[in-house]
Amino acid sequence: MPTDSDAYSAGKNAAEGLLELAPVDIKHGEPGEIEFLLSKFSEDVRAPLERAAQDPEFAAGLIGELGPEGYARLVAATDRTALLDGLNESSHGKAATEMLSLLGQALGSATRMPNSPVDAGFMAKLTENDGFVTDGELDPELAAILLNEGNYTSETAAMLAGHVFLEADPPQIYDRPEGYIDTPAHRASLLTPADHNVEADNVGAWATASHALLRHGGASEMLSLRDSSGNPVVAERLLDPSLTGGTTVMPALVGAILDTPRSNLSTNPNDSAALSAVESLVLANHSRHGDVGEWAREPLGRLYMDYPGEILNIGEGRSAFPAAQSPLGERLANLPADKSGAGADIITAALGADGTPPARLDGPRDPMAPGGGQRYASWQEAIYAATDHYRGQVQSYGPPRDTDVQGTAYVDVEDLADEVSDINAELVQGQFGAHAIAASDRDDDNAAKQAAINVVTDYVALGLGFGAGGGTRAVFANAYNAHAEGPLLNRFFPINGASKVFNATVPEFAQKLVTDQAVQIVNSAALSGSIELPASLLDPATSGLRAPTSGADGAQFAKDLADYIESNDALAEAVDGAAADLMGRVNALSTGAYRGGS
Repeated sequence: MPTDSDAYSAGKNAAEGLLELAPVDIKHGEPGEIEFLLSKFSEDVRAPLERAAQDPEFAAGLIGELGPEGYARLVAATDRTALLDGLNESSHGKAATEMLSLLGQALGSATRMPNSPVDAGFMAKLTENDGFVTDGELDPELAAILLNEGNYTSETAAMLAGHVFLEADPPQIYDRPEGYIDTPAHRASLLTPADHNVEADNVGAWATASHALLRHGGASEMLSLRDSSGNPVVAERLLDPSLTGGTTVMPALVGAILDTPRSNLSTNPNDSAALSAVESLVLANHSRHGDVGEWAREPLGRLYMDYPGEILNIGEGRSAFPAAQSPLGERLANLPADKSGAGADIITAALGADGTPPARLDGPRDPMAPGGGQRYASWQEAIYAATDHYRGQVQSYGPPRDTDVQGTAYVDVEDLADEVSDINAELVQGQFGAHAIAASDRDDDNAAKQAAINVVTDYVALGLGFGAGGGTRAVFANAYNAHAEGPLLNRFFPINGASKVFNATVPEFAQKLVTDQAVQIVNSAALSGSIELPASLLDPATSGLRAPTSGADGAQFAKDLADYIESNDALAEAVDGAAADLMGRVNALSTGAYRGGS
């Protein structure tokens, strides 16, 4: 609680007089009584509110002494009076507009005093208070007005904005003149943000709260809000695709709100509010299995572009691959294990984006530099490139070093193989989810599964030579696809899917996928320096697999690679285990149980 300064004490004293003017139950007051009180507001309330708008200490004393209930009564009395028949166009209506603005300014000012009693807790009680109700709930239009008129701390702005988004509906499309808003006249000018073009989707509570929230910098704090059960209710609301049902529209500003946590982390990786907000978005998206509103897909896609490793290790705990170490990676890895499929759900949402694709990861970061400003051809290409980028990080890191029970150090190729498999499996699941959502027949899981497998198999084959990520087709991938893939398939699966390499029968539709993954694992292990390839497979320039040069050479390459895997027990076990993990999750697609990782 702040020390009683002269200004703070003066604010408390002023509150006592204001409480005498606001009726205890404004819902049942006689019209004549409320009209009389409004005239008293004009004379006796304006001065303390004007001072409060400019003096945070006075404001904290004033609003703090009023308390959530008393402040709510003042707002409600002001608004209620102007709602009386015949007053909207009168001087009373104009006075109500001015008074609502001052009430918002005073409330915002009160939050800016250090250790102010008007904090997030105060706002939580205010939004629950039944003092400014219409039809039984806190009127979100009034909450948006108060938010936009004042200058709040990010935490208090988040509470008001969260209430608006939870209780209000998105803007309506009206067959009326541009800028029309279906609200009482004394509120209309306060719900038309002055700093933006006035269009049907940019007026009203949602648009007004969006402008105010972005101005106050409280987007991350708002997205972090949870209910009593720990559910990220605001994030869930803003991702819900059903918000655009009927004649509603979604302001583009909501996309900016959803993108704020990612943007803030780019400048401060330890931003606690942004970390919490990303966690909320991940959980909210996971609860919808990536089926989110179109306005949310690009922000989630940009999040994946910046943090593919962190997202692919959600819920992995201590098993999270160390190449994804960062404050966000640690936060997401520590989510419950049953959230480990959330990475696939982020991919699902991102693959549904259809706006302007992001800038290339392999181009200059400065868009003004030579070659800068180039973008991917599609969001799918972008998401695959980000996945490759993380695979390159895994490859560069190599197998984690560990010790056995005797304390002897060893290189764990199996961990590397598991991470390669996890990347591929999450991508298959994410791609399948995107196909299933886009399909007109949601029940046709097998068709969606096959489409996902086809797309991802082609991608995995192209990703074989992407040492550190990037968007160009590698020499090795070209040569392998042209000369070695067919012979290696025949070598791995000579009879009806049976294999000496894989301990389980692999269905035909997935044989290319697990074969290409095996090559991926061997190549990654070799490039990381954890295994030494025989001369017949080695590219001395890279220390990885060499590129086959012809059909005959491809056949020899396939034989030598299969023999090498079979002769190396640790490598064979790692390759087989990774294939089993991948196939376990691929097979689950046909049952619809395609969520969840390992």
